[in-house]
Parts: sequence; C-alpha cells; structure tokens
Amino acid sequence: MRRRVDYFLFPVLILLGFCLLDLPTAVTGVVSCSPNPCKNGGACLTSPKGKSFCNCTSQYVGEYCQRLNPCTTGPVPRCQNGGTCNVRMSPDHGSPSFWCACPIGYSASLCEIHIANSCDSQPCHNGGTCTLQSLSKYTCTCAAGFTGPQCEKQDQCASSPCRNGATCLSLDEGGFRCECAPGFTGATCSQDVDECFAAAAPCQNGQCVNTHGSYTCVCEAGYTGHDCASKYYPYDPSPCQHAGTCTQVDKLTYQCTCPTGESQSFSHSFNIHSFIHKSWLFQT
Repeated sequence: MRRRVDYFLFPVLILLGFCLLDLPTAVTGVVSCSPNPCKNGGACLTSPKGKSFCNCTSQYVGEYCQRLNPCTTGPVPRCQNGGTCNVRMSPDHGSPSFWCACPIGYSASLCEIHIANSCDSQPCHNGGTCTLQSLSKYTCTCAAGFTGPQCEKQDQCASSPCRNGATCLSLDEGGFRCECAPGFTGATCSQDVDECFAAAAPCQNGQCVNTHGSYTCVCEAGYTGHDCASKYYPYDPSPCQHAGTCTQVDKLTYQCTCPTGESQSFSHSFNIHSFIHKSWLFQT
C-alpha cells in the first residue's frame, strides 16, 4: 500500500516542480529609466554596462530615493565635533538610520565624548592649528608669518622677498637666504645675469643677445643650434619628397630634382638668421 502511494505522489511532485519554475521571480533594482522611477527629484542614470540606478538628491536615500536622508533630517549636524554622518539602510526595507565616523580624539555614537590626546596641551604656538595623526602624535599648521614644528619661529619668507622664481630659506639665526634660479643673481635674485658678458661666451658661431633670465644666439651663415655650435646642412636630412634628389646650391640653398611624373624641379632657400624663432623662406 505504501509503495502505491509513492508511485502516485511521484508524478504529482514532478508536475508541481514545473509549475514552480513557471512562477515569476521577484525583480529588484531599477529595471529601466523610461519612465523615470526615481522619486523626490532623483535622476535616473544608466551605466555603460546598461545597469540603471537612481542618483538621489542630498535630502533623500533609497533605491528609488523614497526615504528621507536621516543625516539631513532632525538635529543638524547629527554628528558632533567634526564627525561624518553615514546612512545605514535597513535590510528589511524599513526606515534608514545613521552612524557617525568620529575624528581622532572623539568617540561614542554622536562623537560627543572627548578622548585625551596630544593636542590637549595646545602645543602649536602663535595661532597655529593642531591636527592629530594619532592620540599621541600631531602636526601644526602655522598661521601666516610663522614656521617650525610648533610654529615657534618667525617666518622671514612670509613676505616672499625672493624674486624671479627663487627659493626662500628662513634662517634660524634670523633673516632669510634666497637660492636664485638660473639666470638671476643678487640678495633677492632681482638682478638679471647677462650671459653674453660671461668669461666663456655662450654663442660659438654667432651673436649673443641677452634676454630676461637667459640669452639667445643669432647664428652666422652655415651654423645652427642653441649656441650655434652645429654646422647647418640644408640637404641633411633631405627635404625633397617623393624620392626627389636634393642638391646643395650654396650654404643656404638647395635644389630638388623630382622624378618623372612629379612636379618640376625647384630651389629652396633657408634664412639661417631666422632658424631659432622663425620659419622657412621659399624661392621657386
């Protein structure tokens, strides 16, 4: 008798299983942005992978921006002493709550309890601000005009006395020292160095022209480079295109002889005095 019952129930169970497979499954998350499912001014966005979600305003949270943000409702700020308020969503879709991430030196649910730390002794002088790295370590952010680990020294560089990109060093014994950038000299680096009157003239085959903080060279015919140290060869590398043959005419001119089927031959001049800052000059 028992075996007959088992044989009878077996096909029934199979049929029931197929029926359960056909039941619709629960869908969670934003399926589509059309129409916009987001509430309370939320914007519906779609990621590059095709997943849609609601971008809520600061006043609302939740999958569809349907819940008030507990960090912006009620007493504000929720977290004391610089604590950061974070939203905790309810796993059963109930009302969200919040929790506080406390800065170093404070604890408890609202960061309302002070913990003894190294800033309590006010180690930063002259209006400096003490910032905890841990309960036992701190750094000082000094007010304008002061420097040092505890802002105990007067900053002689506060007025930016060094000019032209120089580095200012505030000296322990008082005063300051300027480390000048190349091309400048003097106590505050305000004097331009005239490189053209240096013992070793910078321009080897040309005329030196002093500029603010530097110099430039106007090269003689047949020379090029920043210091006119390289010979100029108008045909190397060849400027002729489409397998044309380059022939030097003189120091500043070359001629291109084009292969059959290309444009006719032409000559091309180059003004060496304009090499540094200007461009090619053409002759045909």
